[in-house]
Amino acid sequence: MKFLNALLSLAAASTVLSFNVNLRDGLYLTDSSIAADEKDPLYEKFTKECQEDLDKTGIYSDCIDSRGFNLTTFEDRCKVITSQKCVKFGENPLADLPKCTNDPVFTEYANSLKGHDPKKNIYCLRSAEGKLCPTVNAEITNGSFTDDDVSETCKSKACTEGLIKTFELSIQNSESTYKLNSLVDEKIEGRIITVEESNKAIQYFIDLLKSSNCTSQAKDDTATTTYIVADEKSSANSIKISSILFTTLSLALVYLL
Repeated sequence: MKFLNALLSLAAASTVLSFNVNLRDGLYLTDSSIAADEKDPLYEKFTKECQEDLDKTGIYSDCIDSRGFNLTTFEDRCKVITSQKCVKFGENPLADLPKCTNDPVFTEYANSLKGHDPKKNIYCLRSAEGKLCPTVNAEITNGSFTDDDVSETCKSKACTEGLIKTFELSIQNSESTYKLNSLVDEKIEGRIITVEESNKAIQYFIDLLKSSNCTSQAKDDTATTTYIVADEKSSANSIKISSILFTTLSLALVYLL
């Protein structure tokens, strides 16, 4: 019972999760994401032409690949996936990838990205104390998060709002996510949970987060909790300063000559 999930991953990259439900342990997600030294089954399913564009532009390595993402690397990865390149990719996945236009797997992957904002990725939300949201910390550390971790999220208004948005996007794009998972693993039919089942499971979390029991615990930390994003300002300033210096030198040369 697995489905390729585009909601709790870097820039909606490929992460496979399993839903497990039982009365004793409740509802929880277990992770079977890909280690850094393993091949990415999503990438392997793209056409060779599409792979060429992804490699040439660096979009796969920077904006899609989530292998090896952990508590040590998350800050650097968050800065990469919120770069101008990845933001542009999220807005128009085919803009710099013409060879991916007719790739059915890439097309479905692009559809699963709709509505996702790389600069508001739940994985990159950090409190003033440097802590990640409970569900994110649990998944990175243990490979899964439970409904208890979701309940712990209730203590943070920022994490609660971010997680609700993340789950709602997952439901919104569930059809594309389901199709994508079927394309990546042809043998998955009969083992994958249906769109309705996955949406019902995710709605369980949304209802929990929106309940009065959850909202009554929320500390309004939206002013101190921030998303880790790329620092484009310093590079932009460097370009601006270089331009001014070049102009000044050009004028000086004209005067001297």
